[in-house]
Amino acid sequence: DMLKSNTTLKTLDAGSCHAYLDSSPFPDTQPGIALGEALKVNESLRELCLTNFGFSTEDTICLSEGLQVNTSLEKLNLYENAIGSKGIMAIANALSYNTTLQELNIDCSNFDSGGSGLVYPDIDTAAANEFAVVGYNELALSLKTNNSLKRLWIGADRVGREDGIKVLKSFADAVKYNYGLEELHINFEGLSEGDGITAFQEAAGLNFMCRIFIHQRELIF
Repeated sequence: DMLKSNTTLKTLDAGSCHAYLDSSPFPDTQPGIALGEALKVNESLRELCLTNFGFSTEDTICLSEGLQVNTSLEKLNLYENAIGSKGIMAIANALSYNTTLQELNIDCSNFDSGGSGLVYPDIDTAAANEFAVVGYNELALSLKTNNSLKRLWIGADRVGREDGIKVLKSFADAVKYNYGLEELHINFEGLSEGDGITAFQEAAGLNFMCRIFIHQRELIF
């Protein structure tokens, strides 16, 4: 409720304030709903940091509904949350409409085969990875029309090299059409700089301006 009426707050950092603990700033409601509703009307907030916040897929979907119509937020950090593939799809949909967000961090995302975002030791990893790739493909597709996002971080604990290469190819195709993205950071287990160069080589020939990083190492073409 505070964010709905506040007109002066520029930065909200709730990192590591787990959403579902008693110490949460949203003790009486699903945090994604509260933040999503606030973003629909708030016109002052510029930065929102929710790292290691305990966000689920459902939270991310609700937040994305607010992001879709928000006209002030410039930086959103969802690092290390179990947002799931459906959550990434919701973010991708929001980016198709949002024209003000400049930085998005969804690195260290976690997945399960159903998209809830919660990670269990006995899940079907292959199914989870396949579902994760679908989400990232949707995100890449949104970059073909969104030219306001400037920096993007993506990565997931359980997406290995084979599926990571599929994601690389999707983003390599997207940057051919994107004129706003300046930095793309990709962190999937097993990916190498060589994998990145191979995937982005064709796009690099088009003189695109985006800098590509694999595990914090910039690709040199």
